[in-house]
Amino acid sequence: MREKNAQADTNKTVDEKFKTVYIIDPQKGERIHLAKQIKQEYIFIMAFTAMADCLKQLKYMPFDLLIFVLRNGKTESVHLTNIKKKMREKHFILVPTLDSAPVDLNALREEGFVSIQMSTDLEQTREITYNLLWPDEKPPNRELGDPLANL
Repeated sequence: MREKNAQADTNKTVDEKFKTVYIIDPQKGERIHLAKQIKQEYIFIMAFTAMADCLKQLKYMPFDLLIFVLRNGKTESVHLTNIKKKMREKHFILVPTLDSAPVDLNALREEGFVSIQMSTDLEQTREITYNLLWPDEKPPNRELGDPLANL
């Protein structure tokens, strides 16, 4: 009986370490590059070209963090309103491109997005990702050569 409880505790801590990150970006090369920047042993990354594709997967595998790359005419902040209200309590990172319209984070927070951040480059996106997913500690099993490993 004790062995089962110990195994259940171990599984629980391992499950808490694993995080699911959704990336929405219509440009394949940029989407793959962003995924490579934030990849880590305990992060499961799913990449999508549009918000509609992402919303279809929510019932099968909910996300812990959604990275939304803003591109003019393709992925805009208006598309965030399609997310159900209960999912708006998750973490969101908006990554604007040069051609995207400015975003008012306060307006999005008023619409129910509790944890929404803005990132300007890939390094900042990676740093925000790790800080949101593991707020009290360093991410598990980070490589020592990583400049963010000593945060």
